[in-house]
Amino acid sequence: MRVNLLLAITLLLPAAISDAADVEDHYVIWGLGQNSCHSYNQARAAGEFEHYQGYVAGYITAYNAFMPETYNIVPDMDMNAIVAWLDAHCADSQTTSFADAMHALVDEMHERRQKASPENGARWP
Repeated sequence: MRVNLLLAITLLLPAAISDAADVEDHYVIWGLGQNSCHSYNQARAAGEFEHYQGYVAGYITAYNAFMPETYNIVPDMDMNAIVAWLDAHCADSQTTSFADAMHALVDEMHERRQKASPENGARWP
């Protein structure tokens, strides 16, 4: 039964990814992704970034898990580098949503992504 479920998920995943939103390319954003970059900037200035850091980690993990040929979307970045990228992006785009900022990050990094796991098979950087 478990093998059948995994096989079904594997076969359906490419179709699900290609249609990852509704017919108008809209989807529901949950959590801190709904906030603006301005809200992110305020949280950073107040030293209250922990919740955003969790959102970032979850977003990147989900992207890695569900995008084909993607082991690590940010292979040359640690959380400090990602935060620096987001700081610069959100300074210039304060009215966009934080989810849009994350989308811009993974879109920019897509061509540089690590497509396969290293030989040791580690599941974390």
